[in-house]
Formats: sequence, structure tokens, C-alpha cells
Amino acid sequence: QPLGYLDVLFDAVLFKDVVRRHRVRFSEQIDNLGSYLVNNFSSQYGPKKLSNALSFKSQVTLEKYLGYLTEAYLLFYLKRYSTKADMRLRSPKKTYVVDNGFITAKAIQHSPNIGRLMENLVFMELVKRGNQPNRELFYYRTKNDREIDFLLKKGYEVVELIQVCYDLTNLDVEEREVKALIEASKELSVARLTVLTWNEKREVIKDGVSIKFIPLWEWLSVTPHTYA
Repeated sequence: QPLGYLDVLFDAVLFKDVVRRHRVRFSEQIDNLGSYLVNNFSSQYGPKKLSNALSFKSQVTLEKYLGYLTEAYLLFYLKRYSTKADMRLRSPKKTYVVDNGFITAKAIQHSPNIGRLMENLVFMELVKRGNQPNRELFYYRTKNDREIDFLLKKGYEVVELIQVCYDLTNLDVEEREVKALIEASKELSVARLTVLTWNEKREVIKDGVSIKFIPLWEWLSVTPHTYA
């Protein structure tokens, strides 16, 4: 079974590239940490909350283990974008997994949320397109605490904001995503606003701001936009 293979592969990488390489003594703890983060992908976490949930005696050990997992390219973390360094350091991070297959293989629940799987896929594609996490790629929260899934930077300039949304049948969901993008675009002076959908394609103009709705399959199949 492919999923059984991926489960074994994840554990093999964890053992070879983390436990053995770094001589991790509490291998069960790092296994629990990897499993927990894979099952809570695209969610925010704070080290204190995480160390309590997984009964880590030391937050320093937890941070070290998180570093090992990202170094092994199993997991990535994303910081919140802010021009204030203390805000970037204080804010919770979001976790993404190198492959959606690992998520499905390691999932405790039977069917992981499709919207979150889409978000994980978009994150990995943005990384493949050369956007370095926490340098050119971030998440963002507006002053009204509305979340933007992905913020793209080139140099000092924020060039694009992306929301990922699987189900737009509910008008409240669409309004929430649009509102967040408009708010963030005004705060950051960004014109390029994108909502990646399952299959909807259109353009919405609101408050003089244009938002492009693009199906995920189409976005994945086109050459990424290059900025002059």
C-alpha cells in the first residue's frame, strides 16, 4: 500500500536524518513531535503550548528538535510578517509538511481537511518556485486580526497576497476572504491579490481593489509570475 510505504519512509527519514544523526536520546519524544505537527499541519503553534501538550520538560529541547525536523526537510515553519522584529519573534508559527502524502499516511483522522491540504500544497509549490520561507514568504494578520495565508516579498516590497479556499459555496466564507485581502492590501499597499480555489475562476472588484479567483490546477500549471 502506498500510504504504508510513505508512513515507513517518514519514520525512516526521522530515524536516519534526525535520531541517528543528532544522537537524539529521547527518540519517542521527537517521534511524538513529528506526528503531532504532521497532524496539525497549516495550524499555528507556540513553543510553550507545544511543549505543554507533548510534556517536554524543556522548551529549549523542543526548539532544538523543531530545528532538526526542519533541517531534515520533513517540516517547514512559517513566521508572521511584520516590520517589527519583536512581533515576528513573538507570534505563533505555522507548520507545513514537505509532501501531502506524508500527511495522509500519518493522519490520525480518517480524512484530513481538503482546504488545509490545498494550503499545504500551495506552500510547497511557492517554496519550489524559489520563495524562501521567512525571507520572501510569510503569513500575515491584519490589524483587525484577519489572517492572510501567504504573503510574498521581493526585496523590501510586498508583491502578492494569497488566500487558499476550497469551499466558496458559502457567501460568508467568500466575504471573509475578500475582506481580509482588501484590509491587508491597504495596510501593505499591495495590488496583486489572489484567491486560489478548487474550481472557480473570476475577478472581483471591491472598494476599487481587484481580486483574482484562480483554480488551483490552473495556478499549478502556469509559469509563475515574474516581477520586473
